[in-house]
Amino acid sequence: MKKTFLFKVITATLLFGMTLSSCDFGDNEGNSNTENSNPVIYDNNGENGENDRNKKDEGSNGGVNDENNTDNNGENGGNGENGGKKDDKDTIGTGKTYQEFEDKNPIVLTLDTWKEFNRVAEAWFKFTATSSDHGIFLSILGGDATFTVYDSSGTEMKENKDFIDDTKRRTSFLLDSAKKTDAYYIKVQGMGSGGANIKIGFTETPAQPGTTITTLTKNTWTEASSEKWFKIEPEENVSREEIFIQRNSTDGINVYIYENCKEISAPSSENNYLYDKEITKGVSTHYGKPIYIKVTSQYVGESYKITYGSKPE
Repeated sequence: MKKTFLFKVITATLLFGMTLSSCDFGDNEGNSNTENSNPVIYDNNGENGENDRNKKDEGSNGGVNDENNTDNNGENGGNGENGGKKDDKDTIGTGKTYQEFEDKNPIVLTLDTWKEFNRVAEAWFKFTATSSDHGIFLSILGGDATFTVYDSSGTEMKENKDFIDDTKRRTSFLLDSAKKTDAYYIKVQGMGSGGANIKIGFTETPAQPGTTITTLTKNTWTEASSEKWFKIEPEENVSREEIFIQRNSTDGINVYIYENCKEISAPSSENNYLYDKEITKGVSTHYGKPIYIKVTSQYVGESYKITYGSKPE
């Protein structure tokens, strides 16, 4: 009789524990584009599940408080082949395999589309290169986070450890030598007890997702104001173009120039504004490689006009 009662108690305890381990402790409220199925999400107390900060509630990953000790089957193991405690920095790096990134269950990003996530403790993302040039963008909507980009071999390509001093709360990484069809991986690590609210995306240009880019007409002025992006399609057998900008007011502007996703001209700092009435920038061009121009203004509403080739009268 005692054995039967003990068996029922143990069974009930196991069932109750399995139910808890499969619960989503994330914040499901908010923006309709917000996702929370794959990232590790903090609960309302700033704790992830059973105090295992980087544990994903997937499969049979049960309530073992073994921080970051995960085997290849997604189960918290002991000191097996992939067991053992990792140090604070993720140990994926040179020499690791494509499959080890895939085991992180990365969220697939869509070209030129932002994805938003709330209260992220840790999240992995991936995209497949569609060209040799890509821009990767992360914006912090709340909290703080680190941002690391890897190629499929495990080589760390970009790491941004701290957003605290970045008043614009955003970062980007321009990839100008991507291998088409290769996968690239991004790790976002939320900082603090509440994680971070983020949005992330990638493009085939140096401009963030959703940006309107105006293609310039040679020898013809285009009127604009505030921050805008422009594009030049280089002509065959033309190796150099002159870009002309005329300011219409007293406020300063900055000019950034890219060939595809490679920056070729930029001010020494964001606050180093140009106050010349007329600004000329010469750039080398290559057929088939578009030139992108970003003009930023010191104050919203600063007006100017821009062209390339020959300056119109």
